[in-house]
Amino acid sequence: MMNAATVLQELTAFMESQPLVSSHSHRIPYEQLQGKNDLFNAFVWHSGSTLISAGMPEEEYERLKDLSLPPETKWQLFKPYWERMQYTAYGRAFLLATGRIFGIPALNDATYRQLNDKFIAAYASKEPSYYQKVLGELAKVQITIWDFGTLRTPENYYPAYRFENRRVAVCDAFLTTRTREDLEAIERVHDCTILTFDDYLETFDRVFQEKVDGGMVAVKILLGYLRTLDFAPVTHDEAERVFNKIFARILPNPGYLAHQFDGPDFSEAKILQDYMVHRLFYLANRYKLPVQIHAGFQLGKRTVEEFGDPKLLNQVFIRYRDVKFVIMHTAIPYSYDLAVLAKNLSNVYVDFSWSNALSPSMTKRFFGDVIELVPIDRIIGFGDDSATVEGTLGEAIHARAMVSEVLAGKVCDGYLTMEEAKHIAKAVLFDNAKLLFLGEDTPKK
Repeated sequence: MMNAATVLQELTAFMESQPLVSSHSHRIPYEQLQGKNDLFNAFVWHSGSTLISAGMPEEEYERLKDLSLPPETKWQLFKPYWERMQYTAYGRAFLLATGRIFGIPALNDATYRQLNDKFIAAYASKEPSYYQKVLGELAKVQITIWDFGTLRTPENYYPAYRFENRRVAVCDAFLTTRTREDLEAIERVHDCTILTFDDYLETFDRVFQEKVDGGMVAVKILLGYLRTLDFAPVTHDEAERVFNKIFARILPNPGYLAHQFDGPDFSEAKILQDYMVHRLFYLANRYKLPVQIHAGFQLGKRTVEEFGDPKLLNQVFIRYRDVKFVIMHTAIPYSYDLAVLAKNLSNVYVDFSWSNALSPSMTKRFFGDVIELVPIDRIIGFGDDSATVEGTLGEAIHARAMVSEVLAGKVCDGYLTMEEAKHIAKAVLFDNAKLLFLGEDTPKK
């Protein structure tokens, strides 16, 4: 009988030696934080929403970002809410990271000043050596699929891009066009004249191709924060009628007619939006790009969780059978619905980005089940979904531990051999994502 501790030790050592592909990240470039970061600002970027969830008033939350405030003042603001949320996975990930980076695995009255000084010093250099240490040496993240609203990426980052109204300029937000001003922004930036719906579609097609030519490796959809994922099939004529309402709206003239016509309400705007989402799927199919879709849990307040139900995408998966749909964050709390969809549909991928930051235990249980349900090539085991390198490292530690522990259990149970377990680990943490997003060969940058 195999010794469980020995199996886990061997798999853990193997995992620590392996590089990672982060399938999804919002990591802020070092130069944007250089000289502008301390412990508290870093934590806001890491998990400010959890502080709000713990009850922190928004005005106190904003004060934590003020670099002119002394650390003692910030600590008094921060401490009551940290004591409530420190046991969440976000809190644990932050401590795992600070322990690994700075040798300070606790945040309390005795450590906050020293930890704050460490953060300030880490971000003081004009060179991004701190990022290189955390990402390269400690997290061993070799490739990042970057959702940051730009095609201009650091080395070893490859852009996913959205065509909606978050993290991209309005001139590229074709999926969420609602006003005549939106149309004029598209015309102005993309040097075109839009007089008809077909003009609008031709412009979208051209801009999409430009993004592909510029290095876009995936398309990202975040509309689940705004609406349900039921992207209904819509005819050209139905969508054109909504577009014409937007186009016909007379722009404001101060002191004269103001807004002569209002634009469509959301029930109508959804018709155009659904049409444009289907257009995006068509283009993704044409250019052989995977489509990442946010599903399940939503970060923030006043969210509507049912918007993120992946079962609403079932007909989309069937219709676009050659498009690879990457369903993000294991669609928590709809994870098992997603697993069943992926079991039956060969173009559906289960992506574990962010899942460990929400709950390592929940993620571990699901990972153990999903590798029994879904072919291994369609499981993407790591994506940090973080704005910070500290968050990336914490999530990487969680992910390696999760995969090691689950696979060690299956080796001890006799379900897998050790070699099979190592093969699975390498596939879900590196090979699958690299092949999905970059193909057989990593593009030269």
